[in-house]
Formats: sequence, C-alpha cells, structure tokens
Amino acid sequence: MSSEEFITGLQEALAGRVPEVIISDNVNYYRRYIDEQVRAGKREEDVLDMLGDPRLLAKTIEGSSQFADRQEQNIFSNMGSSGSYSSNPYSSGSYSSGEYSGSVYPDDNSDDSHSKLKGWIVAGIVIIILIAVLMIVFRVFVFFLPLLIAIALISGAVKFIQKWLRL
Repeated sequence: MSSEEFITGLQEALAGRVPEVIISDNVNYYRRYIDEQVRAGKREEDVLDMLGDPRLLAKTIEGSSQFADRQEQNIFSNMGSSGSYSSNPYSSGSYSSGEYSGSVYPDDNSDDSHSKLKGWIVAGIVIIILIAVLMIVFRVFVFFLPLLIAIALISGAVKFIQKWLRL
C-alpha cells in the first residue's frame, strides 16, 4: 500500500461519518506525518505498517469525534442562557459582543470531584505510611532475630543442663 492509497482509504472510511473539516484535518495530519517519517529515513512501507489499517484508524477518529460532539453538547446543555460558548470540547468560556474569554479546561471543578480526589490522596498517604511502618518493624525484627535465636538456644541449653544435673 502506498501513502496515497492509505490516505484515500482513510478518506473513504471517514466520508459521511464525521464532518468534512475533521476529514481534511486528519488527512493533512497523516500526509505530513508520513512525509516527515520518510524524510527522517524510514521506509514508507514501515511507516504505513506502523499506522495500521486506515479503516481502523477511521473508526478511532470517528469515535473520538462522537465523544467530542457529546462533550460539546453537554457543555451547551449546561450553559442555559448564561452566554457560554465552546467551539472546542476541551475548552470553555463565554462571549460578549464578539469577544471571547475562556479557559483551556471545562468547568468541572465540582466539590464532589475534589472530595473524591482528596479521599484518594488520603488513602494513598495512609497506605504509604502503613507500608513504611511495616518495613521498619520488619527490619528491626530481622536485625534482632539472630540475638533472639541465640538467647533461645542458650536458655534451652541451660534448662537442659539443669534437668540433666538433677537426675
């Protein structure tokens, strides 16, 4: 398969499944990627083998596009009449008189997500402390184990000798 066959297969697999802008963005991206890899010294066949089947790649692009659409719909449905705007599912913001002010991430700073994160952090710290304490106890035990064995042997020998002498 040549790079043009790969690109054609990708276009055909995406046609009618995602918006035209997504098709053209991905086609341009993979054309540049293949060209860059070939210029870097890789064989075109190896690059195409690494990319895999264009139909499978198209399914992945379609799935991520549908996910992005759902994210955008969620943002729009949550905005109500506040004037929020998002052309990118990973950014959020508001517009006013043609001006846009936004942030890189959606507003998902609910107290619930923060409390879950804090719970995981606390659980992680507790587990780390527990492991550290167990390691210290084990090291102390291993350090004193020869001494404990020696004391037990001497004590047993003394008792045996005392019993032997009484007979």
